Formats: sequence, C-alpha cells, structure tokens
Amino acid sequence: LTAYIEPINQTDWEQRPLPVRDGPSTKKTLFGVSYPNLHSCRAMQSQFPIDTPPVDLDSYLPWIHDVFPSHDGKDIIFIAQNRRRCYNGQRRMQMGEKAPDGVTTHKNYIHIDYGKNYFQRPQSALFQHVPVKKIGEEDGEPRYRLASHEDADKEGMETRFICRFKLFDSSASPNLSIVGYSLSAHEVDYDYHTYRKGYRYSATEAGFDNHMIWQSQLLFRCPVPEEYHNKVSRGELVVNDYATLYVDVVPIRTPPRYTPPREFLQPRYEFKNEIDNLFVPDFEWGKEHVLPKIDQSGRWENIPVCLPSLMNHGLLPEGADINEQDVIVENDADGKYVPFSGVLPPKIHKVIACTWASTTFRTRSNRASVGDGKRRLKEWLEFNLLSGFDHIYVYDNS
Repeated sequence: LTAYIEPINQTDWEQRPLPVRDGPSTKKTLFGVSYPNLHSCRAMQSQFPIDTPPVDLDSYLPWIHDVFPSHDGKDIIFIAQNRRRCYNGQRRMQMGEKAPDGVTTHKNYIHIDYGKNYFQRPQSALFQHVPVKKIGEEDGEPRYRLASHEDADKEGMETRFICRFKLFDSSASPNLSIVGYSLSAHEVDYDYHTYRKGYRYSATEAGFDNHMIWQSQLLFRCPVPEEYHNKVSRGELVVNDYATLYVDVVPIRTPPRYTPPREFLQPRYEFKNEIDNLFVPDFEWGKEHVLPKIDQSGRWENIPVCLPSLMNHGLLPEGADINEQDVIVENDADGKYVPFSGVLPPKIHKVIACTWASTTFRTRSNRASVGDGKRRLKEWLEFNLLSGFDHIYVYDNS
C-alpha cells in the first residue's frame, strides 16, 4: 500500500478557469509514502494507516478507515472520514484580540488550529460530485476532462475518483498488470441531503460547519470490472489471507463548491426553482480541462481487495455463493433460539440501530412537509446494510 502525495496550491482556486495541472511537471513533484505493515486481509482494519494518514500531507486523498467488496463482487466499498473535522475545535477570542491575517472568525470564535483547518479544505470537495467526459485513451488508459452535466458521459455524471484495478501474478513479469478502470460513485448524495435539510451550503470556506454531521462520513464505491465479479464475490482472489487484486483511487481535484447545492444539482432531480448564482462548469473549470494521467496524479495505490464481509468474519465459507445459502448462522445463539420455552434467548446481535419512518409528515412547528418517506427509508436501509448490519425488523403500528 502506497500513497502518492501531490502538493496543493489552494491559491490556484482563485483563478477562472481553474488552471490545468501539467502532468509531467506534477509527476516530478510526487513522492510516495509506503505502508508495509498492511499485509493481512483479515487484519486490514487494524493495519490500515488510520492514525498516521497521508491525508495530513495531501488533503485530497480520502481518509480511508475501511474497504471491502460488496457481497455480489460488483463494487468495492470505501468508508472514509472527513479529516477537516478533526481541526474544527474553536475558542472564544479575548477582548481586544485580533484575528491573524486571512483567518475568518465566526461570532467571536476562532479555530484553535486554523492552519490545519485551512489545509484540509479539499476534504470538503470529496463529498461533492464532479461530472467528467471521456475524451479517448492513451496506452489503454482512459483520459477525462471536467465537464458540465449536459456534456458529461452517463457513467461520469456524478463521480469524484478514478479507479484503476490491478492483478498480481507471481509467475508473470511484471507481477502487477492493469485489468480495468472505472469511475467512483457516492453511496449518499451529500449535496442533495444538505438541500433537503434546508441548509444553504454543504460546506463553508471558514470551516464552521461541525453541526452538519452528514458531512462526517464519506461513503463511495468503485465498480469492479465485470469479468471479476464472480471471483471477488466468492473470495477466489484472496490466497492465504493475501489479496491478489488491488485498486488505486485517484481523486479528481477541483475546489470545494461554496455555492448552495441546488445550484449544481444533477439533472435527475429536475430542479426547476429559481436559481440565483448558478455554478457554471465551463466558466469555473473551462471547456478543455483535461485531467493528468493516473501515474502523474496524487493517489492511493495498491489498496487490497479482500473478502466480502460475511466471509471475512467467518459467517460464510470462502468460495460460497451467498445467493445459494438457505441460512447464514450468525453464531451459536441462532441455533439455540427456541420460542415460548420460558427461557430468555441470548442476544444474537451486537449492534442495533433503529429509525422511525412515515410516508408523509410535517416537521416541528409545521415548518415543512415531507412526502418522500418511502425513498428516505430505502436510503436508510441501504446505508445500514453497507455499514455491516445484516438483520432488519419492521414494526408497523399504523
């Protein structure tokens, strides 16, 4: 596992259109940070560099805490956190105290570590989608440029990372060969969530947004090349606890959007309300903003693709197809549960989450009417299934 660090000049964000990063020049500035202690699929969560992340050197890299394949082998799921929130601690300014040059205050409060808070601003951009258009290939690698929604490809309409898959073969030379590329997708539409919550901005330039808790956890996925779906789902690409399939994650580096989310919502939302300050990609990014090649970009490289969660925790045999299993025994308690025996059964679940849902309801003080309860419940269920919950109970008291 290696992180390639790319220096960031946030003053470039002030230019319109956004300056294009020159690939060969950028490649010369990259330096790698290796993590040789990651050498076990089953222990990956404890071995991943969470406490010493490269995000502190390159804040466009996602602060990854966990990664695992979906049960069907079609996606690699990433669980990351917003590193900037670690530096959102605030203190009240003393009487007569002046803020340092360039530092923004809020209601007479200032960040305790405003330098790191400023440096971590790119973390906010990772929660926002960016449209791209494929313009061709070079040596088998797809090349992309930033685009508007109208000009973007369907699979590039709302992405943030380029994903590159590699296969390890000890008998080949070189040992690692590239087997496919894909574009990431967010598991949650954070901008739309902000809009539905009634907040004006998804993130603020000054960083006084700790109360927006949905901007804490970053969930995204990288689609796996189709020819590897079955092998990934059955765990066939993990040999003796060692991965043979790897994925590189390359962030698409655009500044955070500090405009209201509704001004750049995807066409699928069919948003038709009045727009005040429309975000115009052709003006912000230009029409010819081509992204550098992967090896010329800061990135996570060689993230191991390990077993699906149920196999990794011993709840499903390696090589088995989950769709062919009649019952997945969670532990001995499942088999010991006997209703009406007069003896209380042991607890069979370790973590429990619950939610209240209604098709329609009104918020406090009748401030707003919400009529998409079904869609929101489905999203909540999908989120918790991705987080590792595997039992769902529905109580209907209508």
